[in-house]
Amino acid sequence: MGPGGFSAYVAEALEQRVAMDKLGELVADFEKDNEPLARAEVDKAKVESDFRRRRRGSRGSVTG
Repeated sequence: MGPGGFSAYVAEALEQRVAMDKLGELVADFEKDNEPLARAEVDKAKVESDFRRRRRGSRGSVTG
C-alpha cells in the first residue's frame, strides 16, 4: 500500500460498516409494519448498496 493507503482502507471499511448498520436499521423498521424480508432480499440490498458505494468512489479516483 502506498502513502495513506492504510488510512483509505480503514476509512472505506468504516464507511461500509456504517452503510450496513443503516441498512440493518431500515430492515428492522420496515419489518415492524410488514412481513419479514427474506434473507435473499436483504443480501441483494447489501450487494446493490456496496456496488453503488464503489461506483461513487471510483468516479472521484485518479489512476496513474
